[in-house]
Amino acid sequence: KIPLPLRNTPLSVGIVDEALIETQDGTTLSDALANISGVGVHTNFGVHDLFYLRGFDSLANGLVLSDGAPEPEATFYQLYNVDRVETLKGPGAFLYGGNPLSGTINLVRKRAVTTSNFTRINSSVGRYATYRATLDAGRALPEKNLGLRFNALWQDAGGYRNDKENAIIAINPTLEIGLGQRATLNLDFEYLTSEYRSDSGLPIIGDTLPAVPRTRSYQSPFDLSEQTIYRFRADSEYRLNPTITLRDKLYYARLDWPSRGTLFSGAFPNAAGSLDLVRTLLDLDDRQTIVGNQIEALLSLDTGGFRHQLLLGFEFSSHTDDFTLDVAVLPTIDLFAPIETAAEPLFFLPDQATAGQTTVLTQAPYLIDHITVGSRLGLFIGARFDR
Repeated sequence: KIPLPLRNTPLSVGIVDEALIETQDGTTLSDALANISGVGVHTNFGVHDLFYLRGFDSLANGLVLSDGAPEPEATFYQLYNVDRVETLKGPGAFLYGGNPLSGTINLVRKRAVTTSNFTRINSSVGRYATYRATLDAGRALPEKNLGLRFNALWQDAGGYRNDKENAIIAINPTLEIGLGQRATLNLDFEYLTSEYRSDSGLPIIGDTLPAVPRTRSYQSPFDLSEQTIYRFRADSEYRLNPTITLRDKLYYARLDWPSRGTLFSGAFPNAAGSLDLVRTLLDLDDRQTIVGNQIEALLSLDTGGFRHQLLLGFEFSSHTDDFTLDVAVLPTIDLFAPIETAAEPLFFLPDQATAGQTTVLTQAPYLIDHITVGSRLGLFIGARFDR
């Protein structure tokens, strides 16, 4: 929130920059977080990022931000347009409110520049028929105080387990507009659509894995996770004088997520002397929308030998979540000689259906003050009240 050297930050903060991400050919947030101590990275059903920070899971106790704005609950966070990943370990409610008990992850995305032109194309080929290409192109128009940048991603890949193909297409144009000598406006729009085949793994029989190929899938032909994400940011900054800067961030994010995944419910002997695997199908249709605004004033003050970097801010946000979750019965399948017989129409269990429509409106004033006393002592104060 304030320009502070990492060594002067009295919190456990880890940074993964673009150079390291590119060196490791990182593609999703989990690849970057693997470089941060105390973070365990996973995926959930192979369709969204899941990480454990200091023993707490990210869904119930963590917060993911992009450019300081909250993100929808669960998705794969792509790195094709990310300049760096910042990780604050430990409680962060004094900065961001609400959920970040275990930690806060902030993805700082690439912005337009007004000083140079460039074009970068990266491509990679990997195992399981994986093909990926990214584009990062910038154009500077200094005579008009404009900077343009365009990031794009295309990926098509298979997976370790059978029938686990996925595909991603994303575009992210950004625009920087100079408004005189003191003010700038940055506009950012992102569209991303992805299609994954969820992965339920292998069933546990007793307390061990069965003697079957590790690449085998027992999932229905209906398993699929499709995500469409829209993001919009409008960041403005006005330097009132050398000691006072005003900032405003308007943000919008929407996630549309229809998803189906097979669950295993045990295996039982059949007439052929083998085992039949009992399966059900979860059918989720989830729509999340986040819209909000942050207005902030950053002040540099000297008061009687104390130097202050003071931030005063107010945030208003609306987070809506509209979902239905249904459970369908699937036919059993032989564990050792599987033949798929599932067909539509599916039979949904009426007493297992769940639906939710929630809206959370938040109003939150906050302040941060970094106080320097001499050359050796620094104090950091942060407070936020969420209603």
